[in-house]
Amino acid sequence: KSLGMLQHDRAKFDEAFNYHQQAIDIGRQLVADFPAVLQYRSDLASSYTDLGLVEKNRGKWNESLVAQQQALAISKNLVEETPDVADYRFQLAGQYHNVANLQTRLGQHDQAEDHYEKAIAASKRLVEENPAVTKYRNHLAKHYGDLGELQKNAGKQEEAWASHQLALTMRKKL
Repeated sequence: KSLGMLQHDRAKFDEAFNYHQQAIDIGRQLVADFPAVLQYRSDLASSYTDLGLVEKNRGKWNESLVAQQQALAISKNLVEETPDVADYRFQLAGQYHNVANLQTRLGQHDQAEDHYEKAIAASKRLVEENPAVTKYRNHLAKHYGDLGELQKNAGKQEEAWASHQLALTMRKKL
């Protein structure tokens, strides 16, 4: 996985893709061999997220969305099994956001709005339960801001205004 990110950072996306695919293959095997080790599933979701980023940077938007949706599915299962683990809920919120960003780019606006709202719901709970953790508030502000942009571009000016106001409120609390 680290080799994939190094290649990604050097804009060597084909090589990065290969390393991320290897990380996914290893991650799948670890999950199959040790299903009780939840960290392996979380790591596998992260590997799919990284692969999705590489695919996006290669201009392969649909493939990126598929990878992000795979990450999302894994994270949903983790949170269903362990709803009190904040790290898994934070990961899930981020993956809802990643999927929403790609759906926005692909013109799937209704689905994107739904995923932004799910990211917001997950992040709100994290902020309420962990008010001292600023990264949760920062990500919640980002979710609201991107939802507001989607709403603005869809001609939903009042909703966009409200979303941007909520983003600003969150940022002021950082």
